[in-house]
Amino acid sequence: MTSRLPVDRGAYLRLRRRARLLTVAAVLPLALGAANVVAAALSDDPTVHRLGAWWFFQSALWLIGAGWVVQRAWRRSRAAQPHVQQLGDLGAARPSDEALGVPGLSTPAPPHLGLSGQVRPSPRW
Repeated sequence: MTSRLPVDRGAYLRLRRRARLLTVAAVLPLALGAANVVAAALSDDPTVHRLGAWWFFQSALWLIGAGWVVQRAWRRSRAAQPHVQQLGDLGAARPSDEALGVPGLSTPAPPHLGLSGQVRPSPRW
């Protein structure tokens, strides 16, 4: 997993607050829908049972839409989360000449075989 870049903490806090509010706003209608479904299921009237099915269907649609919105809000909040860099993350703080995360840069590259004339080129060229 790549480390996150340092960002503005205020922007992160705003995005996190928005994600929390959207989560609460998404759960409240679902709780109302669940209460209506349970009330309709406990009723003896068949008309109320059909109404309970309608509430169940509407709750499912709300869950799909609100789930998508809440997931995007939390992903944005997570992407904006500040990251404190450690000294080991910085290239200048390493004791060796080796570049950070790029193996093989401490040794010179070997000569190109095709351009050096050591290997005969393919006859199709």
